[in-house]
Amino acid sequence: MATPDPEHINAIQQAISKYSKGLVQESPSHIEYLATSPTTTFTVLLTGSTGNLGTHILAYLLEHPSVDHVFVHNRVSSSNLSSLQRHETQFTEHGLNHDLLHDKKLTFLEGDLRAPQLGLAQQEYDELLSIANVVIHNAWKSNFKFTLHDYEPFIIGSRNLIDFALAVKCSSKMRFVFTSSMASVQSWTKGGDLVPETSLSDASIAAGSGYGESKYVVERLLQCSGLNSSTLRIVQLSGGDETGYWSTDEWIPGLIRSSVALGIFPSSEALVPWVSLSDAARIIIDDALGSNLFVEAAVYNMEHPSPVPWNAIVCHLNEALVQRGVIPSPLPIVPVPQWIDKLHSAAAKSDSQTVLRELPAVRILRLFEFVFISTRGKNPRLGDHAALDTSKLMSRSETMRAMKPLGKEDAALWAEYWLSKGYFQRSVADRSQTKRYRATL
Repeated sequence: MATPDPEHINAIQQAISKYSKGLVQESPSHIEYLATSPTTTFTVLLTGSTGNLGTHILAYLLEHPSVDHVFVHNRVSSSNLSSLQRHETQFTEHGLNHDLLHDKKLTFLEGDLRAPQLGLAQQEYDELLSIANVVIHNAWKSNFKFTLHDYEPFIIGSRNLIDFALAVKCSSKMRFVFTSSMASVQSWTKGGDLVPETSLSDASIAAGSGYGESKYVVERLLQCSGLNSSTLRIVQLSGGDETGYWSTDEWIPGLIRSSVALGIFPSSEALVPWVSLSDAARIIIDDALGSNLFVEAAVYNMEHPSPVPWNAIVCHLNEALVQRGVIPSPLPIVPVPQWIDKLHSAAAKSDSQTVLRELPAVRILRLFEFVFISTRGKNPRLGDHAALDTSKLMSRSETMRAMKPLGKEDAALWAEYWLSKGYFQRSVADRSQTKRYRATL
C-alpha cells in the first residue's frame, strides 16, 4: 500500500477544522437524560431514500411497528417524475411492497441539504423540528474520481443536518445515524490488526479517494457534535434478498460479465465480506431504533461476520450460470495475471461496441488490478482492504448475529436478476453466439 499523500492528509484536517466550527460537545447531563428517558416510538428523517440502500431502509422502516412516521428528504428530480413515482420505480426494481408508499405515516419532502432549513418550506422545517427523533443520513454520491473538494457540497449538507439534529425540540433524545464506508479507513496500515470500532483521530488512515476522505470528515464532525450518533463503516453491498437486485453498472457484475465472455474467472483466496442490501438496511435500523444508552458517539464496522473465499463465490456463480443456460459448463478459475492478459488481448481484437457490451471490466481495469492484490494481513479481504472488527455491531444488531455465509442461494438470486435485465442470455442460440465470440478471443 502506498504511503498516504501529505497533501490529502492536510486537506482532510482543514475540512474537519472548517466544518466543525461552532460545534460544542454536550455536557454529561445529556447522557444522563438519555439513560432515564428511553425512546419507544420513532419519527424518522431519512435522506437518500431513492438509492439502492435507502430504498430498503425506507421499506423496512415503514414496516416497523415502533415507527410512527417517516419523512424522506431527497433533491428535486431532474426528470418530471414525482417523489412517489421515483420511489415506485425503485420499489418495483427491488421487489418491495408498493402499498407501503401509500401509508399515511410516510411524507415525501424535496429540498436541498446544502440550503438553509435543508431547502424546505418554513412549515415543513418547523414540523420536523418539533417531532423528529431519528435522522438516518444516507444521501451520498459514489464517484471514486471525485476529490475531497468535489465532495464539499455533501459535507455542507451533513453539517446542516447535524445542526438540525441539535436544534430539534428534544435534542437529548435525538439519534443520528450516518451510513459511512470502509473507504473511510482505506489507508489503515497496522498489518494484521483489525480496524477497531472507534473514531480514529489520525487523518492519514482516510487519505486516498475523495469518497472515503469525505465520509471520514463527517464521522469526525459527529464526534465533535455531542449528538447521540452512530457512524457505520459499510463494506461492498451485494444483491438484495427480494429479487437479487445488483446493478449491472457496478464492478462485480462487470467482472462476471467479462469473465463469461472470456471463458475464465480470476482466482483469489481473499475473503469476500459482502453484506446484502437487505441485511445492511436491517442492520442500520437495528442500530437506529435500538437502545440509545451511549457515553460517546459510536462507530461501527459492517462487514459479513462469516466471509467466504472469492473462489467459493465463483463456484456458486458457475453453478448458477450453468443451471440457467448461460454457460454450458463451469468456467476455469485461473491466476489473475492470466485473466488480465486475456482481457487485454480480447479488448485489442474487438471493436469498441463489443468491448462495452461484452467486456465492461476493460473500463475499470486498474480497479480490478488493485482489487485482486489482496495481500494485507492473515485473512486478506478482496480489494486489499483491512479486516474490520465487528464485535460491537454484532452485540447491537440481531440481524448481524443471524447472518448466514454467502452461498449458492445468493448466487442464484444474482444470476436470475441479471438474466431478467438481459445482462446474460439463457437461450441455446444466444449461448452458441457467446461460444462463437469466445472462440475468436
